[in-house]
Amino acid sequence: MKKSQLIALSLCAFLLIFGFLFFHSRLTVSVLNSGPRAVSDLTINYAGGMASCPILGPNKLFRFTPKPKGESNLNIQFKDSSGAMRSQLLDVYFESGYSGNILISIDDAGGIKIEDHARPL
Repeated sequence: MKKSQLIALSLCAFLLIFGFLFFHSRLTVSVLNSGPRAVSDLTINYAGGMASCPILGPNKLFRFTPKPKGESNLNIQFKDSSGAMRSQLLDVYFESGYSGNILISIDDAGGIKIEDHARPL
């Protein structure tokens, strides 16, 4: 095998491994408004960042990929359909390198349910 072929093969292998790790080491957080009215001023804070959605309509989904700086949990804040500001620290744990998903459902009364499927690689 020629030296140029070996270099090209090594580069391809590196790119495949990098691509696999890059696309499979993602954590997705989704917020579902399962109520019949919109919620507003939705903000989710985590270690090193935040995500926000000005208005989340009924039966709509807001999705983002957090990029935490260290160990993290989620703190959600939103204005419910009656205009009351709600805030809750969610019982989830993740850090850089975790994959999977976290689903947060907000019901009409402002109640929150969590499905946590975040796992380390």
